[in-house]
Amino acid sequence: MLFIIDMQNDYVDIKGNKYIKDAEKLVPGIIEKIMEHERRNDIIFYTSDIILQNIAKNGVDVINNNDKIGTIVGELNSNLNEKWGFEPYKLLKPYLEKHIRIKKSYYAIPPESLLELQEKFKGKFNIVDQIEFVGVETNICVLANAICIQSAFPDARIIIDANLCMSRDAESHYKALEVMESLGMIVRR
Repeated sequence: MLFIIDMQNDYVDIKGNKYIKDAEKLVPGIIEKIMEHERRNDIIFYTSDIILQNIAKNGVDVINNNDKIGTIVGELNSNLNEKWGFEPYKLLKPYLEKHIRIKKSYYAIPPESLLELQEKFKGKFNIVDQIEFVGVETNICVLANAICIQSAFPDARIIIDANLCMSRDAESHYKALEVMESLGMIVRR
């Protein structure tokens, strides 16, 4: 299994709201990683971080919406595909389109999605024996998602490809890798 974390326009494109300097340099390696996992017929997931404040900036006003939260969520979901920032980075998009998108807000995969994954792959150790992570930001979303998946699949080998992950600063990146190693994850450098 492969999880590609938040390699979307907001973080990877220089015009993005939360651009991470040089994140686009990860793209060729991530494309190779996708092709490697496809050759093995692995399941590939990619996340889209749909932070509410970004949605407000991108044309959906949630702050001044007086409707119930269900209406807001419905509006967010219906407008998500129109929002450039939430879409996979242009060079990755053709490689990700046939794989499974998980929408999340803020750091980690939502609990209901995590439970769904856990149920779907329960007892299928051949599928979840090894779960690899790449993407941005190592110290926030990669870390949070790796911990969630490790909790859902405690017998799986969780692998972090350090060369295909990035944070806003090197110190945060390396500290997060140390934390993940301390949790028993395998960090490939």
